[in-house]
Amino acid sequence: GKTVAERLLQPSIRTFLPLPDNYEIVEINTPRGIANRSIAKISLREKYNLNLITIKRAFEEILDGKATQVEHIIGVPKAETIIYPSDILILIGKKHDIKRFIEINR
Repeated sequence: GKTVAERLLQPSIRTFLPLPDNYEIVEINTPRGIANRSIAKISLREKYNLNLITIKRAFEEILDGKATQVEHIIGVPKAETIIYPSDILILIGKKHDIKRFIEINR
């Protein structure tokens, strides 16, 4: 029930893992306000008090002779990594900081 309520309130949150002390790990769609910018320019830690764990990115691969979208992890992203509109970000932070980040960058 809590997951359903969270998704209704924050549709850009795909999944989340609640942690103690009001922290959570979330998987979110890239907010429009940060798309096509580098991680360094977004300043997640400084502006929003969040840490980027990794990025899920879809790549087109040929499987069984057909072009297919396959998700891969960008390991530990570098500061110069560009965040694409179709990326999925995996973040850790306090619930209110995550919500603020999503709201500001819609």
